Parts: sequence; structure tokens; C-alpha cells
Amino acid sequence: MANDKLLAMLQETRNEIVRERNARIERRQQAHLILDDARENLRRAQDKARAAAQADEDVKEKQRILVDSLNGMTEKPQYLMDKVTRLQAEQLQTYRARMAAHEIDRARQTEVTNAERDYAIAQKNIEQSDKDIADIDSKIREAQGFSL
Repeated sequence: MANDKLLAMLQETRNEIVRERNARIERRQQAHLILDDARENLRRAQDKARAAAQADEDVKEKQRILVDSLNGMTEKPQYLMDKVTRLQAEQLQTYRARMAAHEIDRARQTEVTNAERDYAIAQKNIEQSDKDIADIDSKIREAQGFSL
């Protein structure tokens, strides 16, 4: 009789562990979706950061070429001096865009790191549930008298 009660309690506990494992599997699936989204967001942020960096470098190159050319001239036409001023203003804007894109890229990398951590934790929790199930199954077999 006591053995039957123990067996019933062990089986009830096993059912609880299985339900928790199923919940953990669902949490892992959610973590995987979040990780996939974070990776995609990072990829887009990296693409934008590369484009912003290239735009900034392009403007700086135009500016260098024009300044170098002006440095070789004895008379510097005002329209070229105005162009240098416009390129400086444009380069300030491309620099700001570059820095903003870089910050977004860093934030997205942090999101990926956090999502990877959360996914790894979810996976470890499932592995722990699997161990708990194996352990309780062993206890149930012992209670049934089928020690393997």
C-alpha cells in the first residue's frame, strides 16, 4: 500500500516534470525566434553601418581631392572654395550618420548576445528536465521492483 502511494507520487512528479519540460521547450522555441530576429536585425544594422561608412569615406575623398587640387592652384576660384565648404558640411552629416549607424550596430550586437545567452539557458533547462525525467524514471522502476 505504501509502495502504491509512493509510486503514484513519483508518477505525479514525473508528469509535473514532463509538463515543465514541455513549457521549457516552448520557451526555447520563443528564444530561438527572438535570436533569429536579433540576428536579422544585426545583419541589417551592419549593412546600414557599412553603407554609412562608405558614404562618409566617399565625401571625405571628394573633399581631399578638391582641397589637394586647390592647394596646387595659385588662384582659388570662389565656386571651388564654396564647394569645399559644402563638402565639409556634407561630411559632418555623413559622419553623424556613420556614428549613429555604428551605435545601432552595437546595440543590435548586444541584442544578439543576450538572445544567444537566453537560448543557451533555455537549452540547458531542457537538458536538466531530461535528466530529471531519467532520474524519476529510475525511481519509478525501483518503486515497481524493476531495478535496472
